[in-house]
Amino acid sequence: MTEISVLGNNYYKTNVLGEGSFGSVVTVYNDDGDTFAMKIFKKESDDYDDSDLDSTGSSNENKEDVPTLDVGTLREISILSMCSSFSSSTPTEKPPLHTNLITMSDITFNQEGEICMLMPKMSLDLYDAIKKDLLSVRCKVNIAYRLLSVLDFLHKNDIIHRDIKTDNILLNDDMRPFIADFSLAKVFGNNEVETGHTHTGEMGTQVYKAPEVIKKKRYNKSCDVYSLGVVFLELFNGLLKVDNDTKAQDFINGILSKLSDNALPLMIKSMLNPDKEKRITCEDAMNLPIFSLFKKRPTEKVLNKQVNSVKYRRANLSKKDKKKCKVFKDDIHRKWSLLGYRNPITKDAARIYYDRMSDSKQGDENFYLHCLILAAKLYETELLSFSTVKENIKSFDPDQYVKDEVEIFKCFDYCLFI
Repeated sequence: MTEISVLGNNYYKTNVLGEGSFGSVVTVYNDDGDTFAMKIFKKESDDYDDSDLDSTGSSNENKEDVPTLDVGTLREISILSMCSSFSSSTPTEKPPLHTNLITMSDITFNQEGEICMLMPKMSLDLYDAIKKDLLSVRCKVNIAYRLLSVLDFLHKNDIIHRDIKTDNILLNDDMRPFIADFSLAKVFGNNEVETGHTHTGEMGTQVYKAPEVIKKKRYNKSCDVYSLGVVFLELFNGLLKVDNDTKAQDFINGILSKLSDNALPLMIKSMLNPDKEKRITCEDAMNLPIFSLFKKRPTEKVLNKQVNSVKYRRANLSKKDKKKCKVFKDDIHRKWSLLGYRNPITKDAARIYYDRMSDSKQGDENFYLHCLILAAKLYETELLSFSTVKENIKSFDPDQYVKDEVEIFKCFDYCLFI
């Protein structure tokens, strides 16, 4: 048994639940005897390109030795903070915005400077439950509806999970499902979704990948629907024992050809339609007669609240301050163009980061740049190494960026999405 000291709080590690390139997950309990799963994220070097990310959210190419927060770490913690209504001042008092999302109980840094995220400890994952045949038909239908509901919540908040699979669906003692592991998730801002822009690049896990992802074509939220369709295929028909993209597609198509035309099989067929434009949405699936006994819940929007508050503050600025804002806006745009970024939301996020912290960073021109680089981690598909940034902007200081990155993350209560 090992004691882990985290900013004055003592947690006692009992066993390791899992390890990966992101770090490790361990079982811990505190002085009150409460048990948690603690995810300890190790620091990574600065180079990340979304097209190189595998299903663990890590990249193995072009690594440099400047420790920085991993892209997957920033995404996962930010999304869970946002969707959990998390507050570091009262970390356990606010309920989640959806009952089937894994929640953060607390988040802090350990003595080594690594981020530690505490979550409820679950009994098992859906993979093991299917493998051990632990689920009744009624329980399976309940799980299916709840997963459709939570994925609908994510999609209506412009969040694409990008790695839906049985291993990433946890179950509590009552067999209630929780979607976990958001290290590959993307937030598509409203403008991007409305104009039909999507991302390309590696994501997801072999068997669960949608055809358009396998073919490296443009994809959208419906790639999650396809992945969930594969999960439902396993939930009601047993685990798929294939690990190759092409074989998985052929195997799935073979199973689909044998399914009946009853309501549930028809829904799964629609979720697994190879044409992403013809796939059923989560909302439409939830409204099918097979789920008529389930109570529908309204979807709460959690994005763009910071954008609106900043617009309000700027509308009431003095002429002098508005002029300063204009200069800052032009500087952000110049650096955004110089670094080859493409997503306009990156600029909006950088301006919001700076706006919140401008008093403490007044006169620090490089802080503009640091806000922009951090925002790019959340909103850009292709990211630049520190050395590439340095080539374009000579005044860039990687070590100072790393310090500012953590400071901004803490200031925003560990949620960098706007």
